[in-house]
Amino acid sequence: MPDTFRKAFVVWRHAGLLRTMQRVLQRSVPSWLFDINSQIAIEVDFADHQMPTVSEKWPHRWAGKGDLEILTQSGMPADDVRDFWAQGARAALCAQNGMLVTYTWYLPSGSTVFGWLRVVFDRRMYSTSTFVAPEFRGHGVHSQTRYFAFPELIALGYSGIVALIEQLNRSSLRTGKDEPRRYIGRLSYARFLGLTVCRVNRKWGVGYWNRSHPRELSFDMFDEDTFVFNNKDALSGLDRK
Repeated sequence: MPDTFRKAFVVWRHAGLLRTMQRVLQRSVPSWLFDINSQIAIEVDFADHQMPTVSEKWPHRWAGKGDLEILTQSGMPADDVRDFWAQGARAALCAQNGMLVTYTWYLPSGSTVFGWLRVVFDRRMYSTSTFVAPEFRGHGVHSQTRYFAFPELIALGYSGIVALIEQLNRSSLRTGKDEPRRYIGRLSYARFLGLTVCRVNRKWGVGYWNRSHPRELSFDMFDEDTFVFNNKDALSGLDRK
């Protein structure tokens, strides 16, 4: 029991109270029943990104079907892992002695996320569900994941990635903030009993979207002419204690 409380305190200390409450809500309530979120969209152009060699201290590999137990150590349900695999997603994984250190999932264009949103980014991979075990945070492990994954994604013909970072996830916003990435906008949504109200920058949409009838999110929907969102806006206050 003391170890359980210690782990809970570590998670709370890194994530913050609101983020912790959000995660509890997301894991305990079906998203079609109720969900509310605001996510910041970023783009990373591979041409602007340095690709150092991955440190031997943090050896990475692409996860296989035998890694289901490791991948679920983050709290991600096994069904979500299987759903990602069914959509052709790949997880860049680092583990030590059978214990999870970090992973990041990369989904091909046309994948469905959140159970209702279909992401369509031409020649760009969709990056999602990054996790770093609390005891390894602050050691630059997430950067090592990118150094491992990006060269292979480039070889597959991708020009960059697009990611959605939850606005309450301050640690993820802070990670890599000095590396070349462009803040392209914001996706906000609320769902109740299957009805979804969403806003992409200043564009609103309402519908009963689901996996068989998803809402499409394309790169062009982040129209910079109607919305200005820069690094200063996104990272405001992140360095405050």
